[in-house]
Order: sequence, then C-alpha cells, then structure tokens
Amino acid sequence: MPNSSPRASRLEAAGFHPFVADEAAALGTEGYALAIGGIRVQVPESEAVEARAFLDAPAE
Repeated sequence: MPNSSPRASRLEAAGFHPFVADEAAALGTEGYALAIGGIRVQVPESEAVEARAFLDAPAE
C-alpha cells in the first residue's frame, strides 16, 4: 500500500527510512486516526535526531 503520509513522503525523498505505524488501521476505521492522535511516522533510532531536524526546518 502506498504511504499516505506527506511527512513520510518528505522523509523518504530526503533519504530517510520512514515507517508509517498502524496506517491501514487508521485509514480503515473511521475516527481511529483522530482517536490515537494521528498517523505515527517513525524512522530508525539512528535517524531520529536528523529526521526531526529535517521536518522542523522550513521547507525549501
């Protein structure tokens, strides 16, 4: 299934290795994503600090 998260897409395009946790459940169950606070995008721990800085930086 293609990933539906714009954040995950940005991370992947920048060379990170994102994983969208529980995406199928969140998209398949009405209200689920809202109930759990959104769709979680994760990266390997070794990429976490750099990925956070990338997402927090202004988009070019």
